[in-house]
Amino acid sequence: MIAAQIGIFLLFIDFIFFLKKRKLIKRGIKKEATVSNIFKNEIDDTDLGKRTIYTPVFKFYDNSFQEVIKQSDLGSSALEYKIGEKVVIIYEPYDKNKLFLPEKFLGEYTIQFFFLSIKINKLYRNTIILFVIAASFIIIGEAYLLIKGSF
Repeated sequence: MIAAQIGIFLLFIDFIFFLKKRKLIKRGIKKEATVSNIFKNEIDDTDLGKRTIYTPVFKFYDNSFQEVIKQSDLGSSALEYKIGEKVVIIYEPYDKNKLFLPEKFLGEYTIQFFFLSIKINKLYRNTIILFVIAASFIIIGEAYLLIKGSF
C-alpha cells in the first residue's frame, strides 16, 4: 500500500517538473551567450578517486541590454566548451539565474525492445526516469495488495 502511495507521489512530482521545463522552453527568452570562463574543480571522491569537473561561465545581454554573467549549475568531467564559444541559452524572463542550455538536450535516445523501437527526446530523460521509478512503485504496491487479498 505504501509503495503505491510513494509511486503516486513521485508521479505527481514528475508531472510538476515536466510542466516547469516545458514552460521555460515555451516562455523563456532565447539569447546567444559567450563562454567567458571555465572553472576547474578538483573533487576527491572516495569511490571514484580524484576527478576534475569543468563548469562553464556564460556571459549574455538581456532584453534591457544589461550584461549578465552566470555560472552554469551543471558541470561535467569532459571539457565541453571552449572560452569564447557561442551557445544558445534560454532563461526565465523574471529570473535570469535560471538558465537552460537546449543544445545539451538536443537529440534522441532510441530504445529497442524486440521489434518495438521507441525514440525518446533527451530533453525529457529525467522525467522519463522518474516516471519509470514511480510506475515501479505503483506496480509493486498494487501487486502486494492483489497477493495479500487473494490469501
